[in-house]
Formats: sequence, C-alpha cells, structure tokens
Amino acid sequence: MYVWMYVWMYEACMCICRCMNVRVCVCMCVYINGMCSLCRALYICLSLLPSRLYNCDLCTPGVIALASALKINVTLLELDLSGNSISSAGAAAFADVLKVNSTLAVLKFSHSNGEEVDTEGFLQLFAALACGTGLTSLSLCGRILGDRGAVTLATSLKSNTTLLALDISKSVIGLEGVTALAEGLNFNSTLSHLNLSYTSLTVEGALVLMELLKVNMALQEMPLYSLRHTLPREMLKTIESLLEDPVRAAWHFGEADTKPAREIVLQARE
Repeated sequence: MYVWMYVWMYEACMCICRCMNVRVCVCMCVYINGMCSLCRALYICLSLLPSRLYNCDLCTPGVIALASALKINVTLLELDLSGNSISSAGAAAFADVLKVNSTLAVLKFSHSNGEEVDTEGFLQLFAALACGTGLTSLSLCGRILGDRGAVTLATSLKSNTTLLALDISKSVIGLEGVTALAEGLNFNSTLSHLNLSYTSLTVEGALVLMELLKVNMALQEMPLYSLRHTLPREMLKTIESLLEDPVRAAWHFGEADTKPAREIVLQARE
C-alpha cells in the first residue's frame, strides 16, 4: 500500500508539470507513521511567482522527484529551495535539470547552517552550468563552497553565457578558490553581479579581484559587506573606484553619456 501511495504521488507531480499550462510549483510528500516518504506535502501554487519551498525539510527522494518533473516543465521560472538540506544525490539531480531545462532562470540553494557543497553532486551541478543552461541567477548563500567547489564553478564560468548573478556570500573560500574564480571570469562577459559578502576573503584574495576588475568590464556589482575590519580601507576604495569606472559603464550600456550609471552596491559595513 505504501509503495502504491509513493508511486501515485510521483505520477501526480509528473502529470501536473506535463499537462497544466500554469506557473506551477510542486512539492510532494506523504506522511506515513510520522515520517516523510517523498517531501512534506502536495504543494501546488497556480499563480504565485516566484515559487518558494523555503525551509520545508525536503528529503532526498522528494528533491529528486522535483528535479525529474522540472526536466519536462516549461513554465516555472524561479525556484527557491533555500533552507533545505540538499544532498549530493539531490544536487546531481538538479545538474541533470540544468542540462535540459532552458526555462528555469532563478535557482536558490541558500542555507543558514553552512552546509558544504564540496560534494560530487554539487560539483556536477557547477559543471552543468557550462552546458548552455538558461539559468540567469544562482544563489549559494551560506553554503561552504570551498576551493574545490570554486575551481569547478570557475571552469564553467569560462564558457557560461547566461548567468548574470552569482551569490556565494557567507561562504568559506580560500585564495586558491578566489584565484580560480578570477581566472574563470577573465573569460566571462555576462556575469554582472558577484556577491562575496561575509566571506573569508583575505587581502591576497582582494588583490586578485582588483586585477580581475581591470580586465573584466562585465562585472558591475560586487557586494563586500562585513569586510571593513578585514580589508584595508584603501583597498576597498580602489575596488569601488574600479566598479565606478566610466569605461565600465560605457561597456555595459553601450552609451555611457546618455544612460545613467548602474547603482554600485559595493559597501564595506557591519
């Protein structure tokens, strides 16, 4: 009986995503003896966008089922899975989604407990960004990227042409990882927002970013909140001046003299 219920819920999710021409957010779950067998509940949002599944204790089978549905869903634009513990298998399932789904534009994997993403599944997810995905924004706020994750992510950024915003704030990234990201972004001409707030960025890492900003004209915003006490004030001012360079605005807008400069959000504050 339990197996039948599991299969029914899975097929229901697949049917919804396949047949309903609506903006759908689906999360499936059946409670059996107080335990979650698929996720938390059958959750269907017909009109609200973005779709949020924030902090709802998704289990690995549920994440995988949701990923399977997204392989054929052509309406969902944004999915927020922040606050959920995403296993390596769950991340790998979403790596497969990014390879075939060109509709999903915003994906949020933020986490407040500092979960590591230095797993094979997340490495596959980062590698999938090089496959021509339609994703424009990826949030990994609060997840520990690590040097290994940063290197894999940087490799994909070299060829990615869709991602506009990347949030890796509240993460631990060493000099090796920052250097790899800078090298990857040397070949990237689309990413315009890179959030490094509340990270372990060191003076050496900041120097690497300064050199990057001298050659990469696509980056327009680089929040560095909380780093006032770890980075010299003059270094922060230099980074800010590089972001405010009129040449950068001219590159981004094409006509710097006739279009207003984009808001610079770089601030070093508590």
